[in-house]
Amino acid sequence: MHNLASTLLSCGHLEEAERMQREVLALQNEILGQRHPDTMTTMHNLASTLQHRGQLEEAERMQREVLALQNEILGQRHPNTIAAMHALTLTLQSRGQLEEAERMQREVLALRNEILGQRHLDTITSMHDLAWTLWDLGQCEEAENMMQEVVALSQEVLGQRHPHTILAMSHISFIHTQRAKLASTADRSSRRFVTRFVDRIRARFLTPDSFIHRFHLSFPH
Repeated sequence: MHNLASTLLSCGHLEEAERMQREVLALQNEILGQRHPDTMTTMHNLASTLQHRGQLEEAERMQREVLALQNEILGQRHPNTIAAMHALTLTLQSRGQLEEAERMQREVLALRNEILGQRHLDTITSMHDLAWTLWDLGQCEEAENMMQEVVALSQEVLGQRHPHTILAMSHISFIHTQRAKLASTADRSSRRFVTRFVDRIRARFLTPDSFIHRFHLSFPH
């Protein structure tokens, strides 16, 4: 049933995937208990499905619950805990809670740099997400520098022709262009236009397997 829910999600059948994930979670809570790794994995994936469906308040509540459990059971430095923290930052970002998202994304990035190394795809993804949050917060120079680093690492690790590299290159090009436009005008409506454009980019690439937001990561046991 868990595998079927994942398949439904990959095919874009989010409503049916959510229904099945809720059913799996209820059974696991009853049989295995809330603190079992399988139960926490299902909670994590259900929260991600809710995030995809725009049910952000419930997604955030569930992700905070998962993160608290992971911190208590596995500790802050465990990959599962870091993955749970990363997922929560994306929901916070979507809800406009940018200061908390930035603080948590910096923590995730520091942990992944230390544990996985700078060249790991999870670390590069964390840099990418933080760069977008910085952009949304108006910290344009740091956002541009970080996205440029994402491009350089992606080219080095994945190659010039990899989809992730191409996507990162398109994003740094976008940031360069918009920074130039913002520098030439003090019109706040221009800033709002840029933000809406970024939202459209995110919506286009907001898939379970995307470079930007890889939500549905099964926790290794």
